Formats: sequence, structure tokens, C-alpha cells
Amino acid sequence: MRTSWSTYIKVAFTASLLFQAILIVVVGFGGMPFKNHEIFLNTVAAELFLQIAGMVVIIVKCLFPTEKERKKIEP
Repeated sequence: MRTSWSTYIKVAFTASLLFQAILIVVVGFGGMPFKNHEIFLNTVAAELFLQIAGMVVIIVKCLFPTEKERKKIEP
């Protein structure tokens, strides 16, 4: 089960990251003028940071099991 949801998370994270990167490049080159909507780009940047922080939490939680989980694994 970990393999299936980890694959889903990787795909979703990559798709979101690519979308945000393309959006930032398009705005940077003037393809989408957001002069009156600076909050939008700040929101995208904050969302990206929170996604990365969330991935760190998920990875750490999976790599370092709790004492209760360790007792289930060890005979």
C-alpha cells in the first residue's frame, strides 16, 4: 500500500511543482500580467513552501517509525 500512495504523492507533487514553475516563468516573462495581483504570486510561493514542508513531514514519518510501530515489526 505504501508503494501505491507514495507513487500518487510523487505524481501529484511533481505535477503541482511543474504547474507552479511554468506559471512563475510565464508571469516573469510578461505572458500574464499580474501587476495588480501581487498577492497571487505570494500565495503560489507560500503554497510551494508548504508542499515541500509537508513532503518532509511525510518522508520523516515513514522513515522513522514510532516505538509502537517498531514493536509490531520486531518479533
